[in-house]
Amino acid sequence: MSTTSSSSSFQWRPWVALSSIPVVVGANNERARRLAPGASDLFLDIQLPQHGASYLFLPERIIPEPRNSYSGRHPFTILSACSDRFLFIAVGGTRAEGVSNPACFLGNAQASTAVRLPDVPAHLGVNIILRNSIGLIADPRHGGHYMVAQLHPTCKTRHKTLLCYSTVTGQWTARPLASAERHEPWGANGVLAHGGLLWWIDICYGMLVCDPFAADDNLHLRFIRLPVSSMRIGGLVPRPEIIAQRRLIRPSQGKLRYVEIQGFPNDLMATNQQPTLKPQVRMFTLVFSQEGQQHCWVHEYTVSFPDIWSHYIYAGAGLPWGVVPSLAFIDPNNPNTLYFFQGRTLFAVDGYARQVLHHLRYSVDSTHGDLMFQNSLFVAAWELPLTLFVNGRAPDGESSSREIKQEEMDTSDFSVPDIDQEPAEQATDDQATESDSDDQAIDSDSDSDDQANTEP
Repeated sequence: MSTTSSSSSFQWRPWVALSSIPVVVGANNERARRLAPGASDLFLDIQLPQHGASYLFLPERIIPEPRNSYSGRHPFTILSACSDRFLFIAVGGTRAEGVSNPACFLGNAQASTAVRLPDVPAHLGVNIILRNSIGLIADPRHGGHYMVAQLHPTCKTRHKTLLCYSTVTGQWTARPLASAERHEPWGANGVLAHGGLLWWIDICYGMLVCDPFAADDNLHLRFIRLPVSSMRIGGLVPRPEIIAQRRLIRPSQGKLRYVEIQGFPNDLMATNQQPTLKPQVRMFTLVFSQEGQQHCWVHEYTVSFPDIWSHYIYAGAGLPWGVVPSLAFIDPNNPNTLYFFQGRTLFAVDGYARQVLHHLRYSVDSTHGDLMFQNSLFVAAWELPLTLFVNGRAPDGESSSREIKQEEMDTSDFSVPDIDQEPAEQATDDQATESDSDDQAIDSDSDSDDQANTEP
């Protein structure tokens, strides 16, 4: 399994800030006729990230008597968005459906359809578990097809099986892993499809990476640890929505980035890092050797929150001084741009320049406005697939393969029903030169002594 990742092939793409909490439309809602049987199963309300939130709308009829899921009061939750497909789950009202047997759906944004995946056959001996550990990835061998996968056992110190569903065969399979490294009891902080691989995230420890399309004898699971200074060393493990306020791993400009807030009030996370005197946010890039067998985390920048609180755009928005915000996401085109939630305000920060860029009103939970969802667990930067352009054309009529600048994009030209509406250069390779000593961080800023790890 090669984990080599390069930004040389990266292409800028338009994106939106998609809430992971779909809007459920009841039969008496004015939008219900748009989601009537035979019309469509879903529609998207898309807005550019500097203008507002984007939501997936689903009809209540998709699952009878939906009840509360693990996400709180919401019956549906988007787990993953891959190209123009959405993987979302629901918990039904019957006893046969629940934590060990959630209803999984694959939504097609282009066709406005949602198809429920079949139940996992009992003879496989495993079942889908209701955790944020179910991944979705495009099948490189069959255009337009996808795979859904979950590691089992889901929360143990070593995984043995990869439970997979292929849209090619329409069947579930339970595949024994050829090898898997031992680790701490695994959490569930999401799954990324990146570089043709699936990456299971435990934001306390790191990532488990696997090629789900590998042959059975080559189905290996590799453990990618967080920077040494960020590894949890005992103590309490915060709830997922709490830790999602202060840590995230997301792709940006073709590479995986780790972002963490240090000095969070009442922080229960015990790590190898000495406590900081003032709250700050720092960002690392995952870099692999040419062969893809060794990796290290490269520190890119650190920003203190007093610098953010003092910026005129932050102050002009009436946002509070001294209140540490929650992490939201990272710009998928520009790793220098981080997004935060301060209450129901979403604001962007240029971490390299230490400047606040813009702010807007954003409620992840558009139905109830619950602030518990204002964190990185329930919002994603969804890169818009080319299939959503009308007839494969960009908004100005040019080929959709052209690099479209964000300010040129007019969302009215997308083919998704009922739509309302140049990145900064990456750090040079010289900044990512690996150290000769093991467990040594590569620091692109001279003011950081952060340590990271190198593994065979």
